[in-house]
Order: sequence, then C-alpha cells, then structure tokens
Amino acid sequence: MDDENTMKSKKGIAIKIIIPILLVCVVVGIWIVKNSKKSTDYAVTEKSGSAITDNYELKSIDNLDFALNVTEKIDLEKLKTYGLPIVIDFGAGSCIPCKKMAPVLKELNAELQGKTIVKFVDVWKYQKLAEGYPISVIPTQI
Repeated sequence: MDDENTMKSKKGIAIKIIIPILLVCVVVGIWIVKNSKKSTDYAVTEKSGSAITDNYELKSIDNLDFALNVTEKIDLEKLKTYGLPIVIDFGAGSCIPCKKMAPVLKELNAELQGKTIVKFVDVWKYQKLAEGYPISVIPTQI
C-alpha cells in the first residue's frame, strides 16, 4: 500500500513539474516563431551592408534609386521592380509648406531605406519632371 501511495505521489509531482515546463516551451516557441518572421522580412548583412527585401537585393543604401532629391526623370518602371511602396513629393525649395515638410521627408527617407522609396521633386527647378503627373498645387504627394 505504501508503494502504491508513493507511486501516485511521484506521478503527481512529475505532472506538476512537466506541465509548467511544457507551457514555458510552448511560449518560447511562439516567441521565436514571431520574431524570426520579423528578422527575415528585412535583413541587413553586416559584411556587405546590403539590404535584402523579398524580391530584390539592394546593392547599397547609397543607390541613386533611393536618393531623396530627384534631378532627372523618374523611371517608375525601374522603381516598381523593387516591389516597394513609392512616395513622390512634388514641391519647391521656396514653398513654405514644402519647407515645413522637408525635414519629415528626409527623416522618412532615412528611416524607410530599403522598405519604401521616398522621392522629392522640386517642380520650380525641374518643371519637366512634373509632366505626366496629376499636379495642380504644391506640395502634392503621389
């Protein structure tokens, strides 16, 4: 009889230990799965400094396709090949609302390198660059 009680108490203790350990393992497993998806969405290799997106490898963050200020015609088809959202701001260097937006655009461009393409076109300096876009006032974002 003592052997039977001892056996039952050992099983009870084992169950009390195993269940919390299994719960901790499940929670840790879920955490690892969630965080591994975030790190594979946007990875930067330390050796080469190149950013990798789902479909396209960016050779360098200094790539002209990711430069903020535009001085030549924008090749939208080329930019679309990156598979990233594209924001183009049409404004002017001497436009007051445009001046207020300039720091925000610079910050967005810096923060979203490799995640979004942010461009600024000065339509007073480069009027031809605005041709073909539905712009009636500045600033206009497309």
